[in-house]
Order: sequence, then C-alpha cells, then structure tokens
Amino acid sequence: MGDELIDGNNPVPKYIQLREILRARIEEGEYLPGAAIPSESELVEEFGIHRLTVRNAINSLTLEGQLKPVQGKGVFVVGKKIRHELDSMSGFRQKIREQGGETSVKMLTKIVRPAGAKFAKLLEIEPEDELFYIRRLYYINGEPYSIEDVYIPRALLPDLEFMDLEVFSLFEIMEFHGHSYDHGWQTLSAYWLDAKDARWLKIEPSTPVLMFECVTRNKAGKVIEFNQSFTRNDKAAFSVKFSTSFRNKYLTGDQKPAAGRYSGKEPLLVGVDLGATNIRAGLVTQGGEMIDVRSSKLGAERREDTGARATIKLVETLLKENGSPEILGIGVGATGPVDPFKGTILSPYTTPAWQYVPYTELVSGHFNLPCVLENDADAAALAEYWQGAGKETKRLLAVTVGTGIGTALIVHGQIYRGMDGAHPEAGHHIIDPSGPLCYCGARGCWESLACGEALTEYSRQMAREDPELLRELKLSAPDVVTGAAVAKAAGKGSPKALEIMRREARYLAMGLLNLITVYVPEMVVLSGGVIDAYDLLKPEIEETMRKNNLMVPADKVTILPAKLGYFSGVIGGAYALLLRQRSLAETTKR
Repeated sequence: MGDELIDGNNPVPKYIQLREILRARIEEGEYLPGAAIPSESELVEEFGIHRLTVRNAINSLTLEGQLKPVQGKGVFVVGKKIRHELDSMSGFRQKIREQGGETSVKMLTKIVRPAGAKFAKLLEIEPEDELFYIRRLYYINGEPYSIEDVYIPRALLPDLEFMDLEVFSLFEIMEFHGHSYDHGWQTLSAYWLDAKDARWLKIEPSTPVLMFECVTRNKAGKVIEFNQSFTRNDKAAFSVKFSTSFRNKYLTGDQKPAAGRYSGKEPLLVGVDLGATNIRAGLVTQGGEMIDVRSSKLGAERREDTGARATIKLVETLLKENGSPEILGIGVGATGPVDPFKGTILSPYTTPAWQYVPYTELVSGHFNLPCVLENDADAAALAEYWQGAGKETKRLLAVTVGTGIGTALIVHGQIYRGMDGAHPEAGHHIIDPSGPLCYCGARGCWESLACGEALTEYSRQMAREDPELLRELKLSAPDVVTGAAVAKAAGKGSPKALEIMRREARYLAMGLLNLITVYVPEMVVLSGGVIDAYDLLKPEIEETMRKNNLMVPADKVTILPAKLGYFSGVIGGAYALLLRQRSLAETTKR
C-alpha cells in the first residue's frame, strides 16, 4: 500500500482517481472479498485528501456493487463475479469473447420519437427534439443476459435508422461519425422488471435485476447517449470506467503529491460554469482539489433570472449531497459578455433574455455569501493558469475554438481587461476582408473562418461541390457532414478531408500569429471541440510560427492543448472567487 498517489495536477476529480486506486486494489487481491477496506480516516491520512473526497469514492464503488457498508463495522469488499467494463458496447462484447463466451443480440425496438420532458433533460436537448429509442436483448452463450434501452439525439446520427444494430455496435457508429465516448456519470441499483420483460430474461418478476443507468458525454462535454440496461444479477457485476485508458491516462507516471492540499479546516469553494443551455457546479478546495461536480440542463423557458435560478438549484443540490460543508462563496464563469464588476450578465447574442441581469445579486442574496462573475473564456484561462497546462505562466494566452472562438489573457495571475472592464473579443479580428459575413457584422473575421461551425459549413459546401468527399466520409448527404466527421476521416488518411483540415489549420495559425505578435505570451493554451484534432493542425501551426517570426520570437512561444477540458469552467470560477477574496483581504490589511 502507499505506492499509488493522487495526482493534484490531473483534471480528473480526485474522488474518481481514488475510486480507481481502490478498484485496482480489489481486483489485484490487496483487499480480499469479505475483508474491510481501510477506514475513511486512514484513507484521508494516506492520500492527504478531503474526507468528502474519500466518501464519494467509496459511495461510487458501493453503487457498483464492489463494496458494502456495514453499520458500526466498516466497509467490506463484496465477493467477485464475472466483471464487464461498459465504457463501450464493443468493449463489452470483446470482454465476453476473451472469457470464452459468445454474444448475440436481438433487436426489439428501434423508433424515432419526440424527446419529451424527461429525456430532453437527460440528453440536454429540447422536449420537441427527436431522439432514437432502441431496445435490444443480449445473449451470452445462448442465454438471455440483459435488456438494454438506449436514447440518442437524432441530430447526432440522422442516418441511424438505416443502420443494422445487430451487426454494428453503437460505439463503432458513434466513433465513425466523430462522436467519441469520453466520460459520463453512472448509477447502479436493484430493480424489478414487469412480467413481460422478466420473460425476456427468463426470470421471475420477483427476482431483482441490476439496473445500470449512464449519461455519456464526448470530450467537449456534450451528451451523446443515455443508456439504461437491466441485467440478471446471477450473471454479472459491473466495473465501470468512462475513459478507454483511464489508468494509463490518469494514474501512471511520476506522480507527486500536490502542493496546498486541503487541511480539513478551510472553507471550500463552489465553482460554476454557466452556459446558454447547460450548467455545471463543482466543490473545490482552496488548493485546487476537485471534490465533486454536478451538471444539469437549463429549461426551455428563458426568463431573465433563468441562469440565477438554475445556479441556486444546482449549488443547493451539490452542497446537500456533500453533507452541507462550509463554503467561502461561489465563483462563476458565464457565457458573455458580462460585467465582472457589477456582476451583471449582458448577453445580446446567445441568450437575449438575460440582458442586464443582476446575476451575482440574486445568487449572493440567496446564499448570503459572496458571488463573483467572470466571462467563461476568462474563467477557463484562470483554470489553466491555476491548475492546468499553463500553471503559473507569467503571460498566458488561452484560446477556445468551439462553436465560436473565445480568447483570454492572463498576466501575472490577473485577467487582462479592456476599458471599463470589457472583455477583448479577439475571435472577431479580421483575417480576410473578402471572407464570409459574421453575425458581428464584419466579413472574414477569425471566428467566421476557423471556428467549429465555420469548419462544418465549409465541409458541407465542399461536399455539395464534390461527391467524392461524401464517398470518402461514407456519409449519405452534405447536410449530415460535420467538422468532427471530417477530422475523423482526415485522421484515417482521407485526402479530401486532409485538405479541409489543412485549410482550417492555416486560418487558425494566422489568427494565433496575429495574437502572438500583439501580446508575445510565453504560452498559448488551446481548447474547444476543434482542438480535439490538434495532431492534424499542429504541423501547419508550427510551420506558420517558424516562417513569420521577424518582429517577435513567435517560434519560441509554447503552444499546446489545454489540460482541464470539461472541468475548466468550474475550476476557473472557483479560482476567480479565491482571487477576489484574497484581493479584499489585502485591501483590508492596508
């Protein structure tokens, strides 16, 4: 024991890292079936983390059926069953084959239907949006094993109704269309089926089954699937991991304890990432340790206080489910523009109903605690400076290339602000005056040429003009082409897809060079959905920096992908609060 360490520099919450360490000790026989694992206090002392972090890790393994708490005696390891990793359906089938089993599947239902209120909330779409509902019965060695219900937004895979799901796995289909499984949240519990479904599994209705529910997201944090399966409890236990190489990616290497670990005495921070359609809230220590995170979808209703009400509700849930710990306040990164000094959301483009909303006043008044508001791009930059790829870099430029392009500059740990606190909009500096018209009113601005939507629109235009591109992408029509699908095909060597990605890289590199010439930062950190294909973009970007460093040393600027991804807004919001509180404390001392 003691060989594994929690990596404080890792974007993955520490309770998930601890969960995987405990899981490994169970699977490797260090914690034997029927024996108690170390107490919460012992695990807190061993790993130097918060007690709530330990508790969340244990609760997660308890839900999976790996551990069993016994009142007054401790937490015990449950006896071992056949284990299946469900990070993808192809992984499940492969696991069975590795154990000498044969799998088969029977399609029971595949229909298109409106999402409705329940599944709209789970999939973070609108109730009137359409989804695919798929029900399949799985067999192992000819014996019924589980019933699976899957719900997928139709917009993600419009051609799914024409694909044979008894032949191809959903994992394979998603991957091909550029929707890579990355992470998710899961629950595992007992459930009793009705008589009809019990007959499918050849069990009595009184026999409980294992119900596994999972909301899965891609790297950009977008929900791509809700999966609900009902499995015979005499056949299997589940070991659930949401990254295909979780231990290799997050729990290996030369890891050292993080500085500034939680002492157990300081109040915690709440960080919030408030978007136009989704919201995330996390509990973070003052040393940067992510203890827990929750997310939800904003309702279709768009009143001026929608964002504030959603924040209050989600933060209340987060605190309640973590034992109502003491908190210092709430820090928020929100879709902008915002006024960070007045705490007001000013959003004419993404959410018009939110214009001039006194956001921090509403949230602070409810909790009677400080609330700090920053632009979401600034919050993401603060996160990368504090705990991410640009940790403690003196001049850090952060660029997010997603639906649009957002930028932020951190100078000596502080956000660079324009006149009256305005957030600079470098995504709208002009690259090509003869280029496409942008919603900002300019032609050929950086965002209109290089953002994710621009990449998709250009790809569709090329598909309309050149049917060969559609054949290389193996898609049926130009309207279903996406930038992600093009990047996926380019990664597999498609000549026409590679040409499109080279164009994307040229425009992206041109904008980066302009910003580097103006700011001369030590580091540029890139994030957003387009940057998922950074390996394809990197050669062109580096070549541009080498060719055009006449007035500034552009080739010496470090350019690399961001580290925190899905969690950056939450961590950045928490750090914005911490900075504001430190500033107030210093002012008081003077």
